Amino acid sequence: MQIIRIALIACLLAGCAANLDYRAQPLSEAQAYEAIHTAALQQKEITHPDALYLDSRYLGFREQGEASTPSDIGERIYFNSLGPVVLYQQRDDYLVRLQHLDGTTLRTFRLAEREQAERLVDALNHYRENAPQFSGLK
Repeated sequence: MQIIRIALIACLLAGCAANLDYRAQPLSEAQAYEAIHTAALQQKEITHPDALYLDSRYLGFREQGEASTPSDIGERIYFNSLGPVVLYQQRDDYLVRLQHLDGTTLRTFRLAEREQAERLVDALNHYRENAPQFSGLK
C-alpha cells in the first residue's frame, strides 16, 4: 500500500502526461499549413515567423536572427520519417509529440487548447501521409 502511495505522489509531482486517444481528421493542405504555423509560433522558442520553414518534405526551425532561406535551417523534421503523432494532456496543457519511426521524440509542442492541439495532430498527419518518399541523395 505504501508503494502505491509513493508511486501516485511521484506521478503527480512529475506531472504525468495522459495519452489522449485522438484519431486524426482530414485537412486540406492550406488548413494543415495554417494549423502548424499558428501552433509553432505559440511555442516559447519560436517567436518569429521566419524561424519556421514548412514544405511538403519537412518542418524546419532556425535560430532567431538568422537569414531566412531553407539552407539556414538548423533542425529539420522530415515527414516521411515521422511515426504516429501523439496527443497528450499534462495538467492544463495539451502536448503534441512528434516521434521518429524508431520512437525517439523529435519535438513536443505545448498548447493551451485541446481543439488547437487536435488540429495540429490533423495537420502533421496530413503532411506525414502526403510526404514524398526519400529518393536518395542528390
